[in-house]
Amino acid sequence: MQGMLGEIAHLTRLKARRAVNRLGGGLRRSAWRIGRRYRRPTPIIAEATLLIGYIDAHLGLGQSLRDLAKALATTSEPFAIYPFGIGVEGRRGAPYMPERYDRSNAYAINVVELAANQLPALFAHLSPDRFDRSYNILRTYWELSRVPEEWRAALEPIDEIWAPNRFVAESFRAVFDRTITIIPPCVQRPDWTRSDPRRFLDPPERFHFLFSFDYHSYPQRKNPEGVLRAFLRAFPDPETPVGLVIKSTGAAAHYPEIKRELHGAMRQDPRIRIVDGNISRDEMLSLIEASNCYVSLHRSEGFGLGMAEAMMLGKPVIGTGYSGNADFVREATGFPVRYELRPLRNGEYVHWQGQVWAEPDEADAAAAMRRVFEDRVEAERRAEAGRDFVQEHYGAENVGRLAAARLAAIRSGAI
Repeated sequence: MQGMLGEIAHLTRLKARRAVNRLGGGLRRSAWRIGRRYRRPTPIIAEATLLIGYIDAHLGLGQSLRDLAKALATTSEPFAIYPFGIGVEGRRGAPYMPERYDRSNAYAINVVELAANQLPALFAHLSPDRFDRSYNILRTYWELSRVPEEWRAALEPIDEIWAPNRFVAESFRAVFDRTITIIPPCVQRPDWTRSDPRRFLDPPERFHFLFSFDYHSYPQRKNPEGVLRAFLRAFPDPETPVGLVIKSTGAAAHYPEIKRELHGAMRQDPRIRIVDGNISRDEMLSLIEASNCYVSLHRSEGFGLGMAEAMMLGKPVIGTGYSGNADFVREATGFPVRYELRPLRNGEYVHWQGQVWAEPDEADAAAAMRRVFEDRVEAERRAEAGRDFVQEHYGAENVGRLAAARLAAIRSGAI
């Protein structure tokens, strides 16, 4: 009991000290509480951490939080889960680790996994008592090199950010003056029921390049047309035994020009296959495993899960050498593609004003495709190095160890 009280006292003093340090900013740290309902403080649990977020939702942030829970479960770090679901009611699935759910108690440390602009909805929905006396960590992603200035106010209740990589960490520094710690995402080799991928890879004896994306994530950022052009540039002879599969989903009624270009290329070249629509997680993993190389000529990524999962499955990966994936797509582990930075244009992405992203060099990408196809020994060497790198740095045990060590440091005051 004495140790628990000491941890609570330490965290309370820490928050008070940080609040005093920010008084020169016009008390902006406390402004978010104005107008919020008051509740009598409840007891606070000091010896455990509360994970808050879309733990049971079928979306990227939900998968990321589930993976963090899985990683923490490999350690001795005690934790509970608050299954937040405002705004994603239609995408919720089965409860995940429901035995850890706690909707009643406040915890000394909260780890919130949401997009930064979703924080106001969280704070409006949950009692202030969950956050006022706690050390609040935001685990989040962002796809551009600068976080919008208007997010600064939403971040005021946050004491620390857990960024997935150096790119996201740097993007937040302009609007967040507290601690930013890099805790990588968890990428595990999954267990799944294998399905027959031949309906996508036809004929299966071709050497197949694969790219996957969601139209809801903005095709201008994902750049499927660039992958198509690089493939045609790399293999102009239609008799070359190669194939390209572009797997897309989402936004059925949007981006007709892009869809016309992709489907037009498929009609003209039988080596190209466009798979547009939902398939199961097991089918997607089977498709990655059956493909020979994964390609992403994105203009910017907060992390690059498709590339990381392909590397985990031992596939050579070609990817733009910029943004979140630059931490793991390196010369030794993959085939990074050269690029030049350019300003975003109106409508290409949210908060586009004043932002830049990469324009990948399609000639360099085509050369990488040819090299992977022609030099299988080198492609396999880099694929094995990539798989080992992802297993070492993004495996559950390493992510759990890093997260647990950071939480222990916060509790002990060594922060």
